[in-house]
Amino acid sequence: MAVQGHVDIVSHSEIAGWAIDWDQPKAQFDISIILDGVETARCKTDIKRDGLAEALGNGASGVHEFRHRFEPRLDSRDHHHIEVLVTHNSKPLPNGRRTLYRTNPGRTGFTPILLTSNGRSGTTMLMREFVAHPDIAVANVYPFEFKLTSYYAAAWNVLTQTTHIPTVDEIDFGARATRDTLIGRNPWNRQDLLASIGGPQAARLLGSILPDRLAQFFRTTVEDSYGIISARNEKSARFFAEKSGIEEPVRQGCRVLFPDQREIVLVRDPRDYLCSAKIFWKQDIAEVLATQSIELPKLMSIHTENRPDVLFVRYEDLMLDPIQARRRIYDFIGCDAVFQPHILEADGLPDSHRTSSSPADSVGRFRSELDATERARCNEAFGPFMKMFDYPP
Repeated sequence: MAVQGHVDIVSHSEIAGWAIDWDQPKAQFDISIILDGVETARCKTDIKRDGLAEALGNGASGVHEFRHRFEPRLDSRDHHHIEVLVTHNSKPLPNGRRTLYRTNPGRTGFTPILLTSNGRSGTTMLMREFVAHPDIAVANVYPFEFKLTSYYAAAWNVLTQTTHIPTVDEIDFGARATRDTLIGRNPWNRQDLLASIGGPQAARLLGSILPDRLAQFFRTTVEDSYGIISARNEKSARFFAEKSGIEEPVRQGCRVLFPDQREIVLVRDPRDYLCSAKIFWKQDIAEVLATQSIELPKLMSIHTENRPDVLFVRYEDLMLDPIQARRRIYDFIGCDAVFQPHILEADGLPDSHRTSSSPADSVGRFRSELDATERARCNEAFGPFMKMFDYPP
């Protein structure tokens, strides 16, 4: 059997390429993905690639592309040896053997506390509490959108990946990124260019040395910034806290820069979120439902990872059981709690951030603010999320 093909992408997030069997030019067949010596996945040559039929000729159909997504993304802190083989004969495809070298940003002076959510879930309230903690450095500018770690994590992720056609997730992230966080992909990190300018040496430069150097530089920049913030606020902080997003490339990049981070993921009853979002962002129910249909599965995916460095906290527990919720949070972080329950009401958020009369009134508000049809739409759309986080219908 005469198989021709090429592996175009080998990265921490995906494998992609094309292959054709000239004995059966319209047949589809399996491709094996070997990760660190173990077959972990198979995919088929069943994707149509524009222009491929014309380029190959000789009866090629154009349906020869294969693609595999690593879910979750491979951990950048470890080496990974990858082989891409034709399954039935175990022969590697051209460019189908690659080592992804681990990053080594070095030791860190601060431990990050990253608050991950899709908004309207208590992150601003927690950031206000962290401002008062002697062990936690915070850029105290309301509403605490100083996302230095997320910015450099996004930059590291983009600049160290092989150039390829963006995936749906990456397009979504790029479309929702602001000018402050949008950065272009490195156009020179391509296999054909690497082969022409130095082969394995060039691949190692961009695959290992450059990521390490960028990670160290970005980490040092973040730490220096929080060192200044800590000193200016007369603290000797061991931690710094920032809000973060739910985009997987950013979350993975943050772990590359700070392997010992603590991530607190806040979730909220999607029906109450709907009530809050309609007022705060002035959105109608269709807009909120469309956004939630994208974001809630990402939160569920994070929960399914079951990582020891991630703590899930429900907004409702912050409001209704504040002492126990804070005990969980500060035990997870590894520092003493300074939360005082009376501050929750007396020193609340500015009126511009509120969408209900008090924090307690923000829980269960959907019962009075949504009609039966709207509640039914939420239950249908978000049933799996509500079940995962124990929200009764």
